[in-house]
Amino acid sequence: MSNKNNSKISNEINRDKFKRKFENKWKSFSQFFIDHFTNSFKLLIAYIIFVILGAVLLYLPISLQNGYYKSDGGNYNFYDAIFISSSAFSNTGLTVTDVSQTFTVFGHVVLYIWIQLGGFGLLSAFYLVGKSLNKIFNKKILSSSWISYAERGGTKISTNGKVLFSIFLINFVIQIVFSIAFSTIFYNVQFFQVIPDTSGMWVESSVALPMYQNAGSSIWHAMFITGSAMNNAGFDLFGSTSLAPFRNDIGILVQFFTMVLFILGGIGYVVIYDIWQKVEYFILKKFPESFSSFFKLNPNMYENESPPISIFSKICLWSSLIFGVISIGMSFTSEYLLKSNTSILGSSYNTYFDNNAINSNWAIIYNTLSTRSAGFATIDVSILNDITKWIFISLMFLGTSPTSTGGGIRTTTFVVLIKSILSRISGRNETTIFKKRISKTTTIDSTSIFSLSVITIMFLTILVGFLSIENGALSSFDLTDLAFEASSAFGTTGLSTGLTSKIGYISYAPFIVLMFFGQLGIMNSMQMFANRHSKRELTKYSDIEIKLG
Repeated sequence: MSNKNNSKISNEINRDKFKRKFENKWKSFSQFFIDHFTNSFKLLIAYIIFVILGAVLLYLPISLQNGYYKSDGGNYNFYDAIFISSSAFSNTGLTVTDVSQTFTVFGHVVLYIWIQLGGFGLLSAFYLVGKSLNKIFNKKILSSSWISYAERGGTKISTNGKVLFSIFLINFVIQIVFSIAFSTIFYNVQFFQVIPDTSGMWVESSVALPMYQNAGSSIWHAMFITGSAMNNAGFDLFGSTSLAPFRNDIGILVQFFTMVLFILGGIGYVVIYDIWQKVEYFILKKFPESFSSFFKLNPNMYENESPPISIFSKICLWSSLIFGVISIGMSFTSEYLLKSNTSILGSSYNTYFDNNAINSNWAIIYNTLSTRSAGFATIDVSILNDITKWIFISLMFLGTSPTSTGGGIRTTTFVVLIKSILSRISGRNETTIFKKRISKTTTIDSTSIFSLSVITIMFLTILVGFLSIENGALSSFDLTDLAFEASSAFGTTGLSTGLTSKIGYISYAPFIVLMFFGQLGIMNSMQMFANRHSKRELTKYSDIEIKLG
């Protein structure tokens, strides 16, 4: 009996030793991870985990309509699932199969959740969940340190949980309102699928979309397109031709609603919050008692002064407006001057647009603005002339505002770069905007971001080209198409000339890298593997002048 007791005590002692040893090693590893890796690297690890989790879910039989086959009949494998999961989580929209025909409702729900998580920000979502759990259990389950680094950038968001919750609430309300609007249209108006004919032109088929007079289908399609548009994701459930079924007449209203959503998502959460503060101030002044009591606000919260629009928000708003107007003008000029039979304005597309010039001209406006990270299309992008394609490439490379759901180098980067160049040309040593001086560090960063982005896209584009030669993917495409797909990935846009589905599994990796570089920002991406505590330069060197171009 004593031997059994001794053996039991010995086992307990060994278990305690193993437990303490494991805990010590885990603490050492955790501390090493915290001390030696940047926030960008930690965020990358979180992203990789969620991409793999999404891929596993999208690879389960419950997610697939026709087993392990794509909508075009090709084999569907785990590499495809990783690519689609990455595209959804980075809010890109590039895909290697028709998601509406390949995935079941379960698969579509997974895509929807991943789009929302990627758009709002993974750490931001975890922070709100943590706050909720803390209140429910009256105990700190998740630490507020999550919020010290937010993907959607800006100290206004990343240091204030109340602001973050306000952003979530505004986002939620906007999506509810537009979901109701979309579902009303889908339920009452019958739309038909658009498919390529034998010549490759897109034509309307006799197959109706499933939403007409179907409440459940109308609501789900409305929720999905609303979430995708607000997050600039570019995914839809209408078939391989994106929003082509809505190219004419009442369908233009669907286009307009999606355009409002992807513009809101593209200007960024900080800008939306600044605008909301203006609206809140106005309502508080007009209806102080009813509004403040309903939302539990202090009527004097703004101290009788209208909250100012920040310089950052002004740059985002003005740059979005100016770039939008200029890009539309350039697209119209290109399509009118280089009009061909198969172009948007050509004779082959007259029937496609119901012989209505309003429909075809609106198509130029919508598809041009969609390059700003939205990724929806009502035309076959491959029919555009090369000049228009390069205009689109430039716009996708430029991207949207920082703190938004879009990618690219960001509008503020380009504005600062142009302002600094103009200052140098005019002989001024300072760069100013809105009567404020831009710091030297910011101007240097803008040049670095632009240069790094160009070099990265060029390198990965050439790499994809080499990798795709082997399987003959480039036989029916050219360098412009390859640059188009790479810029679409970097701008997290999702527009495609059709090349992405032909490049083969080995070429997926460069595009996935471009997607996350575009979403996280090139500087954050390059800092992923930097040492958290960089060594200080102890040696001082003398300055030299080097002749530049």
